[in-house]
Parts: sequence; C-alpha cells; structure tokens
Amino acid sequence: MSGLIQARNLQRAARADEPARRAALDGLYRAWRTEISDHFDDEKRLLLPLTADADLRDRLLDEHRVIRELV
Repeated sequence: MSGLIQARNLQRAARADEPARRAALDGLYRAWRTEISDHFDDEKRLLLPLTADADLRDRLLDEHRVIRELV
C-alpha cells in the first residue's frame, strides 16, 4: 500500500514546487528503505515459485527491475 501512496505523492509533486518535489522524493526513499524494497523481495521469494505462467514471472521481474532502477 505504501508504494501506491508514494506513487500518488510523486504524481502530485511533479506539478508542485521544488520543496514539495523534494519532500515527495524523501518520502519515497524512506518508504523504499523501510518497506517497499522488502516487499519486492517477498514477492519474488513467495510469488515466483507459485506462478506457472512464464510471461507473468517475466513481467514481475521486469517491473521490479525498472522500479528499482528508477528509485
């Protein structure tokens, strides 16, 4: 859930002034370190073995890679 909140905050901050953008980035970094990165690791550890569809596995891994690179 925190990741969705951070995404919303970043979208709103994109139209705001620099202090608001910096605050949104700080919030993202804080959430990344305390929750989101671990959530990604849990998804890979728990969901990938249960996903029979190779396309879905590839999509999950690709989306996680892109988001990690962006953060």
